[in-house]
Amino acid sequence: MAQAQAFETDFWKDENLRKVWDEIVPGEPRKTIPYLLTKEAIAL
Repeated sequence: MAQAQAFETDFWKDENLRKVWDEIVPGEPRKTIPYLLTKEAIAL
């Protein structure tokens, strides 16, 4: 069985690269990471 990829837990490591509320433009396209939500992921 293949080993699962480690889950990233340092959610603040890129804090300085994130926009603050005043910089967010509604409807403006932004880079996201595609993720397939599965029942297994929900159960974690």
